[in-house]
Amino acid sequence: MFVEARQSDDEFRLAGALSAALVAQDRRQAGSSFNAYAADNRATRIGIDQRLGEYLELFASYGDRDDDVVINSMSSFGAAVTGQQRRVKTFDPRLVFAVDGLRATLGMDAERVDYDFALDFGFGPSGTEQRQRKRSEYLHFIYTRSTVSICKAGCVMPAWMPTWRPSIWITTKARSCIRSASTGAATAAVIT
Repeated sequence: MFVEARQSDDEFRLAGALSAALVAQDRRQAGSSFNAYAADNRATRIGIDQRLGEYLELFASYGDRDDDVVINSMSSFGAAVTGQQRRVKTFDPRLVFAVDGLRATLGMDAERVDYDFALDFGFGPSGTEQRQRKRSEYLHFIYTRSTVSICKAGCVMPAWMPTWRPSIWITTKARSCIRSASTGAATAAVIT
């Protein structure tokens, strides 16, 4: 089992851009505009790597990251305050079965992102909230018969696809053949 944690608190005062006329006068000068940038970041991750017998192993981790950013800006257009908040949660369990030359992995990757953006400028406050969720389940086989040839097969089911999509890859030292069961098309290429 493992636990990781990290926190950072950064503050910057960044000079704003110069107009073309100011650059022509003296490109090394600082303009009157600036951004006072403050970021608070926290991340935590917990996971497990557990053997469940001679052939079976469980890997899993959960991550939670929270980023808060506030930008106070001053320019010829006036003062503005921008706030951004991003929260990312991930979960990725994997069950691995390995015996002789066969390795089978059953897993899932899930991610949820919440993002809030707020801007308070001379025309009044505005903002947006967004939420994105991604999830993919998969079953992946690798069979190694010898050091010369490897056969891989797998199924992936992204959240946007209603059915499993199988694929088979056969690799040898001299050539590679990829066959997709969903389209039936095969492609061969020589590996140098």
